[in-house]
Amino acid sequence: MRLVGKIVLITGAAGGIGQAACRRFAQEGARVCASDLDLDGASRIGLSNSDNFLYVAGDVTQAADRAKIVAAGLDRFGKFDVVFANHGKILGKTFVETTEADWDAIQATNLKSTYFLVQSACAALSAGGSIILVSSAAGMLARPNMSAYSASKAGIIMLARSLALDLSERGIRVNAIAPGLVDTPMPRSFLKDLADKDRIWASMLEKSPLKRAATPEEIVGLAVYLASDESTYTTGAVIPVDGGRTAT
Repeated sequence: MRLVGKIVLITGAAGGIGQAACRRFAQEGARVCASDLDLDGASRIGLSNSDNFLYVAGDVTQAADRAKIVAAGLDRFGKFDVVFANHGKILGKTFVETTEADWDAIQATNLKSTYFLVQSACAALSAGGSIILVSSAAGMLARPNMSAYSASKAGIIMLARSLALDLSERGIRVNAIAPGLVDTPMPRSFLKDLADKDRIWASMLEKSPLKRAATPEEIVGLAVYLASDESTYTTGAVIPVDGGRTAT
């Protein structure tokens, strides 16, 4: 087991990647503080509250909830060794149809809340700890109908690089994962307001050199590496897990 003794904060824990992360991190020996909006998220994850697992429902876009999540984790576990800021939302709209409210909601969830969640947890992060942010291949490669989302995920890339410098004196590593198309409900929600959903989905698969979507577990495998002591010289990195999409 690669994460024995480590205490991990995971947000977006009830989503596809989040559920897989909670289970895999627990299997690797970590103690996990998990959070999502879903009041019943623990049952979706399949782990019960125990000495090794804590689920805290909360909205990371709200300062009071961010403080509540961090405080609950510290009350149970005393510190954090890893922060996996995995929460996020997607928007599929043309540029001209995107409203100011759409923009604000995407930036608040994907970028602003990540910034301030990490800030809240940082004081309790152990020296030599690891922060893992979730960007997207869409933050590296322009795609149609994703301007607001792509801007937020490009912001995550620069945030990871900037925090890697700012926190280096404490030995804290900061890296970002940039997933491509992942087979979870989130990309389906991107398509829900677009015409010809099936054709667009098939086109998205076709554009990947591997001609398929990733499984959540394939994203989580990299997160485990970045959380572990195997990656102690890796910081400021933005690593695509996209089936080669950003190489095309």
